Amino acid sequence: MKTITAQQSEYLELCSTLHPLTKQYQVSSEELETWQKEIGCFQAYVPLIGAYSSGKSSLLNAFLQQKLFRVEIDPCTDIAFEIFWANQDKFEIITDGKSTPVTADQIRSGSYTAIPDSICRVALNNPSLQSLPHLAIVDLPGLQSGVQVHSMAIDNYVSKSAAYLLIIDPEILLREDLIRFMEELQAFSVPVYCLITKSDKKDPTELEQVKDSVQTQILQYFGRNPDGMDIVSAGIPDTEGFRRVLNELEDRSGELLAAAYNDRFRSLLSALERSIKTRIENTELDDTELDRKERELITKIDTAKHEIAGASEKSRVEAQNAGARWVAHIQQALESNVNALVNTQMAGGDFQSQIGHICRRAFIDGYNQYVLPVLKGYGSKLEGIVAQVQTSSSGVSKTEQRGEINAPKQDNSTIKVIIEEILKRIPVIGPFLAAIFKAIFGGSKGNAASKEDQKRQIEQKLRSEIIPQVVSNLHEQIKQKIDESIEEMNKNTEQALNANLDQFKRDLEDLKEQRKANEESFKQKKLQWQKNLDTVRECYGYLT
Repeated sequence: MKTITAQQSEYLELCSTLHPLTKQYQVSSEELETWQKEIGCFQAYVPLIGAYSSGKSSLLNAFLQQKLFRVEIDPCTDIAFEIFWANQDKFEIITDGKSTPVTADQIRSGSYTAIPDSICRVALNNPSLQSLPHLAIVDLPGLQSGVQVHSMAIDNYVSKSAAYLLIIDPEILLREDLIRFMEELQAFSVPVYCLITKSDKKDPTELEQVKDSVQTQILQYFGRNPDGMDIVSAGIPDTEGFRRVLNELEDRSGELLAAAYNDRFRSLLSALERSIKTRIENTELDDTELDRKERELITKIDTAKHEIAGASEKSRVEAQNAGARWVAHIQQALESNVNALVNTQMAGGDFQSQIGHICRRAFIDGYNQYVLPVLKGYGSKLEGIVAQVQTSSSGVSKTEQRGEINAPKQDNSTIKVIIEEILKRIPVIGPFLAAIFKAIFGGSKGNAASKEDQKRQIEQKLRSEIIPQVVSNLHEQIKQKIDESIEEMNKNTEQALNANLDQFKRDLEDLKEQRKANEESFKQKKLQWQKNLDTVRECYGYLT
């Protein structure tokens, strides 16, 4: 595992090496410039997850050695705070993509204007953060805020977090809402660390017992041990355990950087390699033969598009059938929990959070079990179609036949990256839950006299009205999302094919132009192409 500093330096060095080549061969130069800026200011997130009064805000205040965050927060107005190091303090609230400046005093007093989906970005020139320049600590609302908080914590951060950090009160251990969150997070491959707060209230023996109990609970509900565990206290204060975890995550954020850019660079290298090889492999063909190769590629791309249309319809049917099984999976989960839902409603409990938790787990499990394999299979089909066209666009030249080029097997990273980005967006459940809660009835327990009659009324309403409404809302949205995803996969695949053709045309035009020079100049140009090809192939060594 490379540290974030090492990974960042290597990628920036790679950008510097590739930039003149992308300009020369007209391959994704603007895209590379964007990556270079993003890599230079890369930031991984560390969401703090816990209940109200677990000590998240107090821990942050103690760690920063300044009282900035309220320790008693109204759950109805609480929002997420993203805290990170900067040369100059800056505070802003982001709502619907729009930034509103606020002051430190407004944050301390809570006198800012925001909605539950707002995010407060807190940039601090603080010594405690200076050694963590690639991390943003996220203080999320307490889990008692309901399923919307679960949705925010997972949908907004799971793909860009170095780890989740569970803040656990030693008197309470893992509450039911934290257990629910762990069960939902289990579907994602993300590190999880634990901090036991208020350590000053326990003696060393008791703390060891607490750590053992927490580890047992996490193994039970998360399916594996936490990646790390430490103890802290905002009261003493003692935040060294927090710092140890953050220092480890600062280094581990290099893994997240590699995951974000490794395949992108591989795609770019593959495109550059094809472009240079097109010139080298076709130097002995005259203009008439080059024009013929261009016409052949156009024909192959047209054939590929027809093949995509046929495969698309078949995969759409398969995906919609899988979507129906996905919805049935959610329905079965709801129906098997009717008794628990009835009891929650009778007790005046958090009904929305419970039904949201059931739907979230069944939603993610059903997607992974039924829909994802179908979409991945279709994605592989599209990758194969594009790979065949890319391979045929270069062909086998006389130069290759003589063994003068040791060319690796063509890979198809471009379309792979596109498809994986599409698939990552599908499991986001926040928009689906919005539809679910439109179908949930109010707080009435019914107007029957006895508790048994009330239970029967609630159960009947659940089975005959609520669950069918939830399933109906989900079914329509899932059906639409599957169609949109396949359409987007098709669109991006065709764009990749068209880009391949455009690049091939540019490569051949450049080849025609370069050989108009005298023989010695053209010979030097061919040597330069080979040198550039060797450079590109060496660059694969930067990738994992």
